[in-house]
Amino acid sequence: MRIVQVNSLLTGGGTDDQVIKLAGSLHQLGQPCWIAGPEGRECSKAIRERGLSLYAMPPAASAGLTAGSVITAVNGQAIGAPDSLTGMVSKFKPGTTIKVTWVSPSGQRSTSSIKLTAGPPQ
Repeated sequence: MRIVQVNSLLTGGGTDDQVIKLAGSLHQLGQPCWIAGPEGRECSKAIRERGLSLYAMPPAASAGLTAGSVITAVNGQAIGAPDSLTGMVSKFKPGTTIKVTWVSPSGQRSTSSIKLTAGPPQ
């Protein structure tokens, strides 16, 4: 599986169109590809119309975590780098509820409980 990480809000247009085109090309070449982003946006419809897979991320969005936010702690343990966040969250199974603390792009600090869902197949 190919994972392409793109800093995009997946709200339609610009970078989102490029992500969909890139994923479509990988798909045509026989390379499995998932696009991670919010469900219910215009781009999620476009992704599915092209036969691509959307890994919807509603738990974080429903908790108020927005694009550009920086996660600073999980279950009270500080997160110093993206790799440490990945390592921390990978210890939990889908269905587990964790407490996440983050700082929004506007500087507001928030904490919320988020129930983890399964990720895309590896």
